[in-house]
Parts: sequence; structure tokens; C-alpha cells
Amino acid sequence: MTGVSLPFSYAKRRLTKAHAEIFWRVARRCAVLFLLGSLRESVRLNAPHLVELSSALQPIAIAYFCAFLLVRRSGRLQAAVSIGILAIYGLLLALAPAPGVPAGSYVRGANLVYYVDMAVLHRALPEGWGTVISTIPTISTTILGLLIGRLLMSERTAREKMGFIAGVGIAGIALGWALNPVVPIIQKLWTACYGLASAGWSCLMFLFFYWIVDVRGYRRWAFPFAVIGHECRRSLHGGFAAACSQNSGDLHGRDGRRIGAVRPAVPSSRGAAGRVVDPLLDVPAQDLPDRVDPGYRLVVALIIVGWLARGLSCYRANIRRAPRQRRPVSGPDRRHRGD
Repeated sequence: MTGVSLPFSYAKRRLTKAHAEIFWRVARRCAVLFLLGSLRESVRLNAPHLVELSSALQPIAIAYFCAFLLVRRSGRLQAAVSIGILAIYGLLLALAPAPGVPAGSYVRGANLVYYVDMAVLHRALPEGWGTVISTIPTISTTILGLLIGRLLMSERTAREKMGFIAGVGIAGIALGWALNPVVPIIQKLWTACYGLASAGWSCLMFLFFYWIVDVRGYRRWAFPFAVIGHECRRSLHGGFAAACSQNSGDLHGRDGRRIGAVRPAVPSSRGAAGRVVDPLLDVPAQDLPDRVDPGYRLVVALIIVGWLARGLSCYRANIRRAPRQRRPVSGPDRRHRGD
């Protein structure tokens, strides 16, 4: 549901900036998010990886940028593109064969997504799944969020909005499970059925929180989430810094040369032969210190507290700037001037 916020942010920026300026701002932010994903995975894998779509950051950057390209188009075109992307991807997995992979194969280690990763990146996930073309259907889900955002900004009543979101959610779940015997629901491949079912559940979850927060007006409990959402990019920076603060070791290039010092993202353990291995990657790892340097902990704590404080101040500033609506007074509580 990343695209839900896109119509709101675009409308706000459009008041003071031209479309070209907003485009380059979005492009820069998506590039930064993509590179953050590269840096995060490079640290975790102890080797530089520019493209590592198994992390959430890079698929979000790609899907958000593609959804932005449709932000000024009609709702019908957006819906058609969303459905078309998911349908084409589903047909691609069902009908396109590859060397050693028959058409319609969804088996781990023998599917089209895995083959494309091995052909393009010369590597794939150790579980036997791929990431390159399975990023394509995430664009469809993001465009669905864009449509829901447009709906929320419309003049329709809350009942009509809730009815539309509920209908889309129920239809997505029902259609996804109905097609499951033909196209299995597999999250690692992001099959068409999984895209439908996951989008449906996302719509129903969003509907629940929309009813609680916007319709019923219970907002105080959601204040921490509002702060984090307002400063989500800084939260990613803080999380990355926290991961780096627990890492130690050397970062090496593909030729084996040392290019920097980091720490492994997971603790090491002793393998069968007595050598130090990474329990997730099952590869030799550097010797680890017994504890994390307190200086790293202090820096990470200051970063997290800093972005939380800034998010809180920005959130309060937005609340103060928002126009307050007076409720009409009626009945015995009305006070008449001059009485």
C-alpha cells in the first residue's frame, strides 16, 4: 500500500512546485532508497552488491517511481495498467519456458524467476527463488494504493469509500484463492494469485484502520506510528545504522581486495570443521568481538532519538498549521448573545 500516500504528497507539492521539480525530487529519493538497499545488502553479505532486490528498499523504490509516472493519469488508465501488469506477469510465468525450466513451473530452484536471476545477476537466493522479474508485480500493488489514495481524496462519503475498499479487498482474496489450484499462491515468486490475495488482505487491513482512525476518530493511540510515518526515511537510516553498529569485519570486492571495515549482521558459529562460519550464509566469517563497542551504541541511540524528536516537532507543527473546524452548537447548549 505504498502508493496510498502518493496522491496526497503530490497534491501538496503541486501547490508550490511544477511537475518537473516534483519528478526530479521523487527520482532522487527513489535513487537514494535504491542505493540504501544496495548498501544494506552489501554489509549483510560482506560483498558489494548494487542490485539486491530481496530487500524491501529496492522494490519499494522501483514500484514507487513507476506509480509516480501515472499520478496525473486517469483512474481508469491506472487501473488498466495495474491489472495488465499482473496479468502479463502471470502469463509470463505460465507460458514462457527457459532452458531446463518448463513453462508453468513453480518449483523451487526450477522456475523462470530463478532462471532470470542466474542469467542476469549470475546468482540467486540460496532458497532457490529469484527477485528480478518478481519485482514487476509489486508495481501493480503500488498502483492499487495510488487508486485508493485518489479515492480518499475524492468528495465521496466515508461510507462509499469504505464500500469500495471492502469490495476490492474481498474480490482480491476470493479471486486469488479461486485461481490457486491453477496458479499457486507463492510469495517468493509473487505469483498473480499471491498478488491478488495479498492486495485484498492489505485493503481489508487498511479499511480497518481507516474506520478506526478517520471515521471513528480514535487517533491518539496511533501517534507513534504517525511520527514514524512522517520520518520514515530517517527511520530506515537509523535501522541501517543499528545494523552497522552490530557488525564487524572486512568488506571485500569481487576480486578479493579489502574495501572497508564492517561487522557481520548475524553472529558467527563454529562449523563442523571448527572454522568460523556465518549461520545464515554458511560461508567463512571474520572473528567477532565479544561485545559491541559502547561508542557505536551511543551513536545509534543519538541517531534514533534525533529523528524521533524531529518527527515529533514536525508532526506538532503540522497539527498547529491545520485549520480547526468549529462544531455547530445546537439545543440547550447554544448561548445567545444579548440575552
